[in-house]
Amino acid sequence: MRTIYLDCGMGAAGDMLTAALLELMPNQDAFVEELNGLGIPGIRFTAEKCEKCGILGTHMKVTITARKKIATITTTAAWRISGALSAVCPSPPR
Repeated sequence: MRTIYLDCGMGAAGDMLTAALLELMPNQDAFVEELNGLGIPGIRFTAEKCEKCGILGTHMKVTITARKKIATITTTAAWRISGALSAVCPSPPR
């Protein structure tokens, strides 16, 4: 199992954090497909390569198309995201 420690004393923007985690994935397209397959209604993730001031990176675009207000992602959805991370980037053999 791999562990990442995040110190978010001032908070963290979800799209920026997702883009940073995406950069760690060996198969980035599969990770985005897993995110889009979570079944969160009205939410679509798109990864776009970008360059600002000569620095290359990834912009994670989160599109909300639902007409009704969507509640904050629940623990179940967070668990699904964790499962998506595990499925796309499994732990190395010991």
